[in-house]
Amino acid sequence: MQYPWWRFEPHPEWVDPHWSKENYELPYAAGIPGEVRVIFIPPAWDPPKVKNLESGVAYRAYYFNPATGKQYEAVDVTPDSTGLWQPPITPTFADWILVLANKTSGSKEIKMERVCFLSKVRPERLAEYKERHKAVWPEMLEALRETGWHNYSLFLREDGLLVGYFETPDYKSALAGMAKREVNERWQRDMAPFFEKLEGRRPDEGFLRLEEVFYLA
Repeated sequence: MQYPWWRFEPHPEWVDPHWSKENYELPYAAGIPGEVRVIFIPPAWDPPKVKNLESGVAYRAYYFNPATGKQYEAVDVTPDSTGLWQPPITPTFADWILVLANKTSGSKEIKMERVCFLSKVRPERLAEYKERHKAVWPEMLEALRETGWHNYSLFLREDGLLVGYFETPDYKSALAGMAKREVNERWQRDMAPFFEKLEGRRPDEGFLRLEEVFYLA
């Protein structure tokens, strides 16, 4: 994974013209200030101007074709004194992604830990457990994303065996981050009666992490 997309935030002020609810066919910008900017550019011969580039941050920019996955040659970003930069013309008349990455930090590869774990749901409460996970609290989902839980899935066997999988930049930090969230304390308290053999622990403290023995990318 090249960029920490879970940290991206919308920044319409980075591009001119830019997307709005009234005109959704214009370019859309998001990213992390000082690290990376990603701009979706609908078909246009004249690419939008990139604005508000930070003083002292050196970017390299490249075009990415979302249809083919091809990346086109990078160029140095040379803004004027106001932080404004005019990108080169897009390679073809099509949808494009313009990526501006900090030369020193924007291209670092982020390695993700793959985590698989087991737990046991009480067989008599399987139906209710499934229903509860059809409507997980939005603030709980937000907390998971913010603390590094990504591509998170739960699989349930008919006897109650629960298999969980998620990816994270740092497993220990992901656990510690959720342990500090009040919403997680409430969720774990509500979920505890669904599980067997917790022995006084919270559900997220009682699962068994499995060892990974094979991986094919």
